Amino acid sequence: MIFRWLIMFGVICLGFAVLTVLNYWQIDHVGQKVVWGYRFRSVWSFWWGLGLISAPVLIFANVLFWTIYYYGYHFWFKKLWIIQITTYASSIFMMAIITWYWYGELPSKGTLVGTILCVAGAITSILWK
Repeated sequence: MIFRWLIMFGVICLGFAVLTVLNYWQIDHVGQKVVWGYRFRSVWSFWWGLGLISAPVLIFANVLFWTIYYYGYHFWFKKLWIIQITTYASSIFMMAIITWYWYGELPSKGTLVGTILCVAGAITSILWK
């Protein structure tokens, strides 16, 4: 049971890592309006171009989320709360790690406590029958 949860946690973390890195990258590059050396004339064309370029990455992340929700609910746990709490924990966990690496901003105490509580809640919901 815990091994399945670790697989689910890892897959959801991968999906959120993709989304968070893409989000931070676009935040950093919107000022220059440059994607792979090409400079866009307006911010709107930048967003449209980035949307077209990043569509396969976003589709990949959504397929990961859909697959793990489907398998987690229908085959592994038969409870949605386990999957949902794990998703919250993965989201906060990846956001804290990537923000720390990307911007050098250490997570606050509240972020660390929230992450620990979400992970503890997800593990408790698995083990408590």
